[in-house]
Amino acid sequence: MTAEAPRGGDPRGASPYPANVGALRRASIWLYRHPRARLRALLASPLGWIAVVYLGSLFVLLLHAFWSKDSFTGKVAPFDWSLAAFAEI
Repeated sequence: MTAEAPRGGDPRGASPYPANVGALRRASIWLYRHPRARLRALLASPLGWIAVVYLGSLFVLLLHAFWSKDSFTGKVAPFDWSLAAFAEI
């Protein structure tokens, strides 16, 4: 009586990949079998950059709120920090 091999592989229960398959090929096979993980991997970089740009813009906007304006010229005095902008609100 012979033992049946488990589905897709070795009767000893070893890896379903051939012995000479490299790490890149195994990752490719895994991503092929998991399409949601492949989608997440493809979208992670662009969405990460969008988040960095968005949060950076918010930080600059917050930083700009602490600068004060010259009352005569209306020009921004970047080294004159105050909470006057928040007091006006």
